[in-house]
Parts: sequence; structure tokens; C-alpha cells
Amino acid sequence: MSYQFSLPKLFVPSVKETVNKYLRSVKPLMEDEKYQRMEKLSKEFQEGSGKKFNRYLVLKSWWATNYVSDWWEDYVYLSGRSPIMVNSNFYAIDAVLLHPSKVQVARAANIIHAMLQYRRDLDKESLMPLMLNKTVPLCSAQYERQFQTTRIPGIEKDTIVHYKDSKHIAVYHKGRYFKVYIHFRGRLLKPCEIEVSLQKILDDDVEPAVGEEHLAALTAGDRVPWAKARQEYFSKGKNKASLDAIEKAAFVLALDEEPQDFDENDPSKLDRFARSMLHGKGHDRWFDKSFTLVVASNGRIGFNAEHSWADAPIMAHLWEFSLSEEFQMGYTDDGHTRGTAEICPNPIKLEWEFPKPCLQVIENSLEVAKQLLNDVDLHLLYHNQYGKGFMKSVKISPDAYIQLALQLAYYRTAKKFDLTYESSMTRLFREGRTETVRSCTVESCQFAKAMDDPTVTVSIKKTDIFFDIEVGNSEGMCFYTTMAEEFTIEPIQVEDCNIFENQTVIVSDNGSLQIIGAPSDNGAKPSVTSMFSEKKFKKEGLRVPLHLSR
Repeated sequence: MSYQFSLPKLFVPSVKETVNKYLRSVKPLMEDEKYQRMEKLSKEFQEGSGKKFNRYLVLKSWWATNYVSDWWEDYVYLSGRSPIMVNSNFYAIDAVLLHPSKVQVARAANIIHAMLQYRRDLDKESLMPLMLNKTVPLCSAQYERQFQTTRIPGIEKDTIVHYKDSKHIAVYHKGRYFKVYIHFRGRLLKPCEIEVSLQKILDDDVEPAVGEEHLAALTAGDRVPWAKARQEYFSKGKNKASLDAIEKAAFVLALDEEPQDFDENDPSKLDRFARSMLHGKGHDRWFDKSFTLVVASNGRIGFNAEHSWADAPIMAHLWEFSLSEEFQMGYTDDGHTRGTAEICPNPIKLEWEFPKPCLQVIENSLEVAKQLLNDVDLHLLYHNQYGKGFMKSVKISPDAYIQLALQLAYYRTAKKFDLTYESSMTRLFREGRTETVRSCTVESCQFAKAMDDPTVTVSIKKTDIFFDIEVGNSEGMCFYTTMAEEFTIEPIQVEDCNIFENQTVIVSDNGSLQIIGAPSDNGAKPSVTSMFSEKKFKKEGLRVPLHLSR
């Protein structure tokens, strides 16, 4: 984090730049008459109230570290009253081509130890900052709340609480919660010692308290009932002490009873794996924690992460580091952790006592969660014909290639174009988070139409591809390196402006097609899959699944 105070502040774009980019993003989605009216409204806004609003933003940018990040966190994430499960939280799954151990507690112990080594590097500020193209540093502010952080429900708005340190994790298994120490007698426990502690939980046959099994459904349902229940039933006594143990934990570990796996011949297994990480059963992930590490009964791993405290690349950095460290730590021949255990503190069973009204709130939240997760349609596309190596070999940006492919696929499916949201980081600026790249452009629409037009020759289609990619790359880099037009529009929408009142006008909306994943390099540690060259994957018949979010 040594470059943090040298990063530039995000500056406010001019009204003209904001309006021009807004018009460009909606042009392919409007008929000529509507677009002409939008141009007129935009000009009126630009010459009228837009100037006043922009002055307010400039004024805030003078004293704020980042003029928009606090609004983004408060209004986009923390003010939402609907469930954060599925709607906000995100997930990751295992490096599915590798399965280093099928012993559940051994795999959990090694990953936990690796994560705590990462936390130690964060605390000592010895984790090297990520560098764009190994030259330009990225903002590291989001890392500060990665561990011992929880989202606290509120009536009108949630809050994020971060604790300075934690010597334990919270573990969920068979409907029961345990407090497990990972620091004891002044040192971090070794993986083999953590494994012994976790095995004690698996061997414990104590029954969960009434309501304990479904308790986490409170974090999966609507926010207001959870906020009221927390104030009413978790503010004193054993319920408060147990809730504190979860909320102050470094993170939550869920030891699942079901196996997860990847089978090239059965895509449903990978889909089921992903669903387990995204929402589980609606009551077995603590969705308010910064992240919940999930370990299946056969050792497959993944996580579910709360979104308000940080964006996905922060968790991706931790995930790649942990998988890489696990690769180095290794396992014994029978799949257990290496080393000899010296001290193995016993897990502490958390105690709960829920009155009937509280139990009813828990069950109501579970019903909301089940309705939501049953409405999820999730499929992971397994693509093995080629990858980014081919795209680069023909001098095409992989990101731009995928954007065009998605626009074409969406056009062929929906027979229309829609406002498209692709996230792009603004971490070149201090306390920057993400911006929006509008990859549905006039050029991409022309390309999609040309691809389905039998009268257009292959040579013209090829020319269109490279032109569209050149336009897309230049616009994408603009968001990396310059300004936040979409963020600038966001606070203005709360005002009474004709440009946003019109029902036919498309304002700054996420859009029907959402793509998460403009490329980033997590730098410090190689990912497990990157340890194998492309040639080795082909030689050994290994293939990498491609996951596209929609």
C-alpha cells in the first residue's frame, strides 16, 4: 500500500463530456425521433441545471478523497432493502481441474491457513500493491475491510462494521455454529492443528438449538425484518454473545454435508456447484459477513462474498493467493495436512435461545430466500474450442472479443439490442471502485446485424470486427484512466430534471445484459491454473471452463 497517498483523485468530467457519452450509449437503443428529442433535452440540461449540479460535484471533489465512492457505497449497496443474497453477493468456485485433497477438514485447514497468512501480510502492509502493466499502482483501500468485517442491517440503511483484529473464525456445520480459534498462545495455528479442531466439529453429534439451523436465513431475506429482529432478540444475553462471535470472526466457514464436483460429461454438476456457492440452501451461508468460505464434503471449495465492502478483484486476489499457497503446502498421501499437531483448542459451541416471534421471523426470511433462489437460472458455459491465446494470436483483445460475441448472441436471441452494463475498475484513482462500460455501441449493433446479413461479405464482416474492437478498446481505456460519467449522472437523478422525468428516456440503468469482468491481473501470486502452460493443458487433455455472468 506504499503508493496509496500518491494516487491521483478522481476528477469530475465536464457536463459536455458526460452528456455526449450518455447520448452515445443510448443512440443505438432509440428511434430517430426519440433520439432527437433526447438531444434537445440534453442540450437544455447541459446549458441549464447541469452546470449547477456539476459545480456541486466539483466542490465536493475538493474536500473528499473520492467525490463519488461514499454515495456509491451508501445508495447502491447499503440503502437497498431487498435481499443481498443473489441480488448483490457474488461467489467463486474451486480450480475445478485440480482436486488436491478429498478430505474436507484438511482442505479447509490449508485454505484457512493460507488466508490467514494473507491477512498477516495485509496487517503488516507487506503485500505488494497491484500494478497495471507492472508500472501503474492500483488503489488498495478496499483491502482494509477484507477480514473481520460484517454488514449490520438497519431500518433505512445498513452499515459496515470492521473490527481491528480477530483470533477466531465462526464455523457452520449441520445446523450448528461454533467458535474456532485460529490464534492460540500467541501464534497462528498450523494447518494440521486447525484440521484437528475442525474434525472435532465433524465428530460432535450435539443437536442444534431450535431455530439455529435456519438462523442465517435472516441475512438472506429482506433487510428490514432482519434489522428489527436484531434489535429485538439479539441485543443482550447469550444471543448477543453468540452473534458477536460470528460478526467479529475473521470470516465464516461453512462445512457442507453435500459433495460438489466438475464432470465434463455432466454440466449439471458444475451448475449445482455454482448455485451452492451463490446461495446454498438460503440458510447455510452468513451473507452479511465479508465472505463465507465453503468446503463441500468431498473437499471442493468456494466462497460467497458480500459486495458493499469491496469489488470482486479484491476477493480474487485472496483466492488466487490461497490456492497458490495451498499448492505449496501440499498434503500427505492420504489427503491430510502435513506436520504434527501440538496445540488443538476445542471448538466452542455457540448458544442460542429464540422466542416464538423470533422463530417466525427466521422462517419468514427463509421463505423469502427460497422463493428468490428458486427463481435463479444459472448455467456455466463450458467452452473448450479455444481461449484467449487464440484471440491474442489474431491480435484481438479477449475482452473486446467476448463483448462482441455477447452482443451478437443477445441480438440473435432477443432480436433487439439492450443497454449493456460491463464493469470496469477505477482503482487507478484513490478510493476508486468501478465504472460502467457501455459495450452496446452503434458499431457493435452494426456488426451484429452484418453477421446475420447474408448479403454482407466475409471481408467486410472481418473489417467490422477489427473496427468495433478498436472503438471498444479506446472507450474501455477511457474509463480506466479518466473519469466517471455514469457516477456523475447518478447523484443528479435525485433532482427534478426534465431529462430524467421522460418515461421514454433510458437513464443510467444497469441494463438487461450485464457482464462482469474487464480483465485484471492480481500480480503477486500466480493462479493455480496459470502454473500449467497452455501446451501442458492440451497435452494432458485438460480444458478450462469459461464462466460468463448475465
